[in-house]
Amino acid sequence: MEEELKKSEARFRATFEQAAMGIAHVSTDGHWLRVNKKLCDIIGYSGEELLAMTCQDITHPDDLETDLHYLRQVLDGEIKTYSMEKRCFRKDKSLVWVKLTVSMVRDDLGQPHYFISVLEDITEQIKLKAQLLQAQKMEAVGQLAGGVAHDFNNILTAIIGYGNLALMKMA
Repeated sequence: MEEELKKSEARFRATFEQAAMGIAHVSTDGHWLRVNKKLCDIIGYSGEELLAMTCQDITHPDDLETDLHYLRQVLDGEIKTYSMEKRCFRKDKSLVWVKLTVSMVRDDLGQPHYFISVLEDITEQIKLKAQLLQAQKMEAVGQLAGGVAHDFNNILTAIIGYGNLALMKMA
């Protein structure tokens, strides 16, 4: 039985540490309890540095209220899990966009024990989305300019036509 428990623990550690996404166990007060290497890579802090911080320390102030609102809902049992896109500050003070998914682990009595947070770096996706939006805006401006030019050309054609008729009558 003890051997099976050791194997299970080893499988858990390998899965946790080698996951392709950032994974963390977070206390109910927001302190990091355990973080994997991928999370450290995304945020730019070492595991030891993160364990001395809270999640709120790296969350962009504009996203903090929404994040805390969802956390309260999970703690109160109103929702089981939530996902959101939010900005985090890396160690070098640059911003990284992450898709955060949070769920709660409860003890046998149903009391909150800790959060499981999964983070995926979506910074490139956000940049591509912004570029696409800009391209769509430029396309819309181009279509508008083309439409205005076409309408203006129609008016000029009429003016030139009437001008030519007037010149022909003068002769």
